[in-house]
Amino acid sequence: MADTERLLVSKVISTGEFIDIIDAKITEEFFMDEEHRHVFRWARKHWATYGTGPASQAILRERPTYKLTEDTPEPIAYYIKEVWKQYSATRW
Repeated sequence: MADTERLLVSKVISTGEFIDIIDAKITEEFFMDEEHRHVFRWARKHWATYGTGPASQAILRERPTYKLTEDTPEPIAYYIKEVWKQYSATRW
């Protein structure tokens, strides 16, 4: 199974639901893995610049070795909650 950070990045890329990420106050600081942090930062900047999330092809042009996960059956709120739990556990 993919890790929580990759699942969240993959879900937001596949759905374009960046507003949920912003509402949940998820920032790049939530990502422990540098690769996920880089992709998240770049995708969020893309969303802020163009008003839409990048397509998976754009992610692969930016980071050719990054592997998006196609199997993200849970709603984005679930992945947000899981990343929040992970972040909270490492902060204290």
